[in-house]
Amino acid sequence: MFSSDWALSRLLPAVLILAATIACGVAVSRLVRRASGRIPNVDVTVRGLLAGTAAGAVYVAGAFAVLDALGVNTGGLFAAIGAVTLSIGLALRDSLANVAAGLAIVVFRPIAVGEYVTFASETQTRSSGTVEHIGPFMTRMRTVEGLYIAVPNRLFLQEPILNYDRNGERMVKIVVGISYRDSIDVALKTLLDVGNAETRVLPGRPVQAFVEALGDSSVTVSLRLWVAKADYWPVRRALVQAAKEAIERAGLTIPFPQCDVHVDGRLASVPPGK
Repeated sequence: MFSSDWALSRLLPAVLILAATIACGVAVSRLVRRASGRIPNVDVTVRGLLAGTAAGAVYVAGAFAVLDALGVNTGGLFAAIGAVTLSIGLALRDSLANVAAGLAIVVFRPIAVGEYVTFASETQTRSSGTVEHIGPFMTRMRTVEGLYIAVPNRLFLQEPILNYDRNGERMVKIVVGISYRDSIDVALKTLLDVGNAETRVLPGRPVQAFVEALGDSSVTVSLRLWVAKADYWPVRRALVQAAKEAIERAGLTIPFPQCDVHVDGRLASVPPGK
């Protein structure tokens, strides 16, 4: 079986086909990655997935060519691979669901690498983090505390996703409670002055101040303005401090939660036990 004729007629062509397959796979992967990089708005993950899929197709075709060169009956091998694939598919339903979800993420792009998102886990608790890598089965994320999160891809398709980085503008909302004895007009003017003094407000976006609600212990007034995405947290932190200081300078009161108890004098005069 391992004679020199067999080596020349079978083994040598198989080795050459294998070497050509590896070289073609690497070349195709680089070519697809380079070509997809010229297409606008194509994510890094999409380029990697396309390059890997193209190279994988070349390797599979090359593997069958190598087996055929060695004299292996590839027809029977196709049938065996089909049966094994069916069994594996039934056993790995959840994993395949993650793969399908990963493809959906790559195609529809509800999230992308570098974006800060919030999603619901299987326990319905929400988690947040910056997307670092979108894989075929899981997505890697990093929380603001520096923790590592590995998220099965299917979770991103089961619940709404809050993407904080997709839009270029964000609204900053500051809520303040004032006493019922305070003047609402003074409070609204004070908040408007604070908002108009902020230089990072987007042009063409008016600063708004209005009564939000009538609470049990206070009148809730709100300040709303729009800033660029990158300025959201710096502006929010600055406005919280500025609003508190301005409210106090205006002579307004930020009340603590409280309740008034009124005792009926008639009930108070009833002797005990009656």
